[in-house]
Amino acid sequence: MSGQPIEQRHLNSPNAAVSDADRAEVEELLKQAYTAGDITIDEFFVLLEQLWAAPTGAALVPILRALPGRLRSTGPALGGDHVGLEPGIAPKGPSIFERRRQLN
Repeated sequence: MSGQPIEQRHLNSPNAAVSDADRAEVEELLKQAYTAGDITIDEFFVLLEQLWAAPTGAALVPILRALPGRLRSTGPALGGDHVGLEPGIAPKGPSIFERRRQLN
């Protein structure tokens, strides 16, 4: 690992393959978010499944965006959203899962 946050590594190289070490790092972030009550057990398993299926860094973006304090959207780019870093600050508003529940 380069010492950079995982978001920065994969934003710099979105087409790079995701390593098992990257997956383990993000899995730990998911566990921390669940333990802190930031995501539900259902959200945890959905994100975990997406994580282990992610072939490239670009596929990690929606997973990391679902975690408070990791990524925020700032406009068009990777798959329609440019992702910026805002370390230590949780995104305002409901998570993607809460928004889905509101629509149903």
